[in-house]
This record gives sequence, structure tokens and C-alpha cells, in this order.
Amino acid sequence: MFILPVVYFALILLLIIKTNWFNLVRLPKIYLIAGFGLKVITGIALGLLYTYYYNPEDADTYHYFNDAKILFDSLKTNPLHYIKMMIGWDLTNPEIEPYFHKMNYWFSQWDNTLPNENRFIIRLHAFLMLFSLKNYWVHVVFFNVLSFYAIQYFSLIIKRLTNIKVIVPYLLLLLLPTVNIWSSGVLKEPLYFLGLALVMYQLLLLNDFSENNHNNKHYFLLALGFWLLWKTKIVLLILYLTAYFPYYIAKHFKVKISYIIAGMFTVGLYFLLFTEGGMFILEIISKKQHEFFQLAYSTQAGSSLYLPSLSTDNPLTFIKAIPYAFYNVIILPLPWRINKIVYVPYVVENLFFFGIWLFIFLKAKKIIKKDIPFAWTLILFILSYGLLIGLTTPVLGAIVRYKAILTPMILALIIYMVNPNTLPPKLKKLWITK
Repeated sequence: MFILPVVYFALILLLIIKTNWFNLVRLPKIYLIAGFGLKVITGIALGLLYTYYYNPEDADTYHYFNDAKILFDSLKTNPLHYIKMMIGWDLTNPEIEPYFHKMNYWFSQWDNTLPNENRFIIRLHAFLMLFSLKNYWVHVVFFNVLSFYAIQYFSLIIKRLTNIKVIVPYLLLLLLPTVNIWSSGVLKEPLYFLGLALVMYQLLLLNDFSENNHNNKHYFLLALGFWLLWKTKIVLLILYLTAYFPYYIAKHFKVKISYIIAGMFTVGLYFLLFTEGGMFILEIISKKQHEFFQLAYSTQAGSSLYLPSLSTDNPLTFIKAIPYAFYNVIILPLPWRINKIVYVPYVVENLFFFGIWLFIFLKAKKIIKKDIPFAWTLILFILSYGLLIGLTTPVLGAIVRYKAILTPMILALIIYMVNPNTLPPKLKKLWITK
């Protein structure tokens, strides 16, 4: 069972050593070997945890993988069926529909108005099975190749914004529990981590470079990022582009960013409360919350949280729920309220960030830089996606997973805000001096 994944893992390590394909951050190879090895070990541990600690039938990591086996097995009976299901052609054919009836997650479990993300993951697994022969642990290696690139792109984003030595964000992103754990599993996270990292980095490059320096590679990688987010987590794409808009307009049209944000907030509030489109969005959020309540009840989730029920009949319910949403996402889990050892890493990470924010707050006048326009992009994205998670997710276990994508943003915001010249000499050495 472990021979094939070991072979693929060894092959990736060989490529890391012999080529620069996996070295976007241009660090000594030992850091890359250790980083990729850590992620694969974490991915294996997460798979074992889902297998022996939780109920495998409730685990996302197996939902799509098991459905993909059904799709992949069609190769044995009729290869044309496999091709049709992979490319989405002739799916209503009576000969193909029986495959879908055997699957549990080809069709969304809930009445969801957003694109069905399940099918992309199932198809990806079915494609990878051409090389893995349905070995789950090979998929752990493959998915970690994608998330390893994501970690490096996020590290490059932070370096470009702050001029900090790239090894600092690289090591922090590898060691921070939410990022390390959830970006290392056979889940959607590695895909949308990479998608968001690509979109962020390529937009920064295209925004900073003159038009003469733009090349097809930048546009291709940007399109790849858009495509990955579209297929796996379209809400991240929408929220990030919305958060990026004020920065882009302020930079290119010399308008104060505070005016742009104030205008967007006013228009957005009017849109949500007084238009059909806005009420439709609120209805989606409300429906998503109620679906999660049902899921938590049906699975008897042990980490359920209090959250006011949302209703478009009474928009005040959304306002009432906002403090609870931010409390659940930002503050929890608290050390004295955890009842499972699996939450300990998240408590440690929370305390780490609380300590940093407290230090920044106490030293704000001294250490915070004055000209930090991109901070607004990070803040708007963190607040908007954090609020969305908090409003729709009444389960702590799901919250710590969903907010993992916010950790690179929070780390980038902290480093971006700090003026290294005000720090002690030992910390100042972490930045590249001009």
C-alpha cells in the first residue's frame, strides 16, 4: 500500500534536489526538502486521523475520493464513458447516469445556488488515479505538491510587500497549525490556497510592472488562479477582487483609498438592503447557515456554537449575528473551553497572534508604518471572509478549518504594517536592507 506513494515522494524529492522547478523562493534545497516532507507527513497524519479518530463516512477527504473511484472504474467497462464524464459531455445519456446514482457527492447535498465544486474535485481525483491506481496516499503526495507551491507563492507575496527575507514567511506558513494542517490534506484547501496565492501574486506583479514587462506567463498564471478559485471556492475570488479594487483605483487614479472604501460600503449596504440582488445574496447566506444547522444536527457535531438564526424577512437578524460571527471566528477556541486535544494547536496559534497584536497595539505610534495602502486590501478580505464564515458556520471544527486561508493574510498584514527600523537589531536583521 505504501510502496507507490513512497516512490512518488522520492521522485518529488529527487526533482527538488536536481531542479529548480519547486524552488520559487530560491532557498537552499534543505529547506525545501524539509518543508515538503513536513507537509506530506502532516497530510498522512490527517488522513489517519480521519480514518481512525473520526467517522470516515463523514470525512470530506474520502467523500470525493470514493466517488472518483466509481468514475475511474468506468475505464474498465467503457473508456468513452470515462472521457465523457471527465469533460462534461453527454452527461444526461441513460448509459452514463447510473454512474452518478452510485456516487454520493456528484450532486450537491443541499439546494445550493453556487457552482457545484464537488464535480471538479471528483474529476481531479479520477484523473490522478491514472497515476495513483486508486491509492489514497499517492493523492496525499500529489495534493501537497500543489499546496507546497501555494506556500511559496504566499511567501513571495509577503516578501514583495514588506521586503522581509523570504525564509521568514516560508517557515512561519509551514509551522502555523491552521495552514500546515488544512493545506496538507486531500481536500479542497490545497487547490484554493494555490488559486488565491496565484491571483494575489500575479495581480501584484502586473500592477507594479510597466506594460513592457508584462508577459504571457503572468497572464497564464493569473488565469490559472482564477480558474482554480472558480472551480473550488468562487466566493474567495469575488471577495478578494472586491477587496483589491480600492487599492487598484487609488494607485492608478490618485484617489484617496478611504473615499473609495466609504463609497463602496455605502453602495454595498444599499445594494444588500434595498435591491433584489442584495436580498438574493442575503438569502444565500441565510440558506447556507440553515443547511449547516441541519448538518450539525444530523451528524451530532460535538463543537456546535451559538449563532442567531438568519432570516431575510428580518434583516436585523444579520446585524444581531455579526458580533457572534466575529467572536466565533476571531476569538475561539479559548484555552479553557476546549474539550478535545485536536484543538490545542489552534489555541496555540491564536495565542501567538494575540500576543503579536497586543504588542503592535501597545507600540502602535512607534512601529506602524504610515504609508500602507495594500493593508486595506488585506483588512477588507479578512473581515469580509471572516464575517461570512462566522455568519454561516455554527461549528467550531469547521470554523478552524475554513479560516485557515485567512492565516497567510493575517501574517502578511502584520509584517506589512511593521516598520522594521523601529524593531530591535535582532528582529531588524530579518528584513532585507537596501
